[in-house]
Amino acid sequence: MSAATSNHRDHRTRREYNSRMTIDERLEALNHRVELLADMHKDNEKHMRRLENQTRRLGKYIRSVAQLVLDHEARLRSLEDDDEDDDKDEEIN
Repeated sequence: MSAATSNHRDHRTRREYNSRMTIDERLEALNHRVELLADMHKDNEKHMRRLENQTRRLGKYIRSVAQLVLDHEARLRSLEDDDEDDDKDEEIN
């Protein structure tokens, strides 16, 4: 069965189904769908807030690790500079 035939059959079935529904049934179905969408939206908002909080915490962690790396590099440079100064003092003496 081709996709066009399948789509045509699905469309016809929906049309036949909808023609048998009363206006009250249609409104009830629509209302139910709107409620489901509203619930999904609330769930998505909660999920987004959770992701925002996790992202914020991760950013703080990354900044703290970056600062540790910079501090460590500064200490290493300081030690290297001290070693070079000691070597120069030994050469002079």
